[in-house]
Amino acid sequence: MRCIEARLRLEREKEQQETLILSVIPAHIALSMKSEMLRKVKETAKYHNVQSKDYDDQRSNTKKINTRKTAFHDLYVKKHENVT
Repeated sequence: MRCIEARLRLEREKEQQETLILSVIPAHIALSMKSEMLRKVKETAKYHNVQSKDYDDQRSNTKKINTRKTAFHDLYVKKHENVT
């Protein structure tokens, strides 16, 4: 029962977060930011997975993934013409 309650609470918080973001940032920019953040999370998880495997097998010469350490440093700006 607690699992269901926690999931429902998480869904509500996620909807509130989405509403808050869209109240401050245009939807197309928010979508771009969200997809970029998800890509970075996946890239980081993949990097840590490779690191863990290398640690377990010290003789492994697995090439490590070079991740950018620029979390939240991307600039989401678009030029608009004839805006008053």
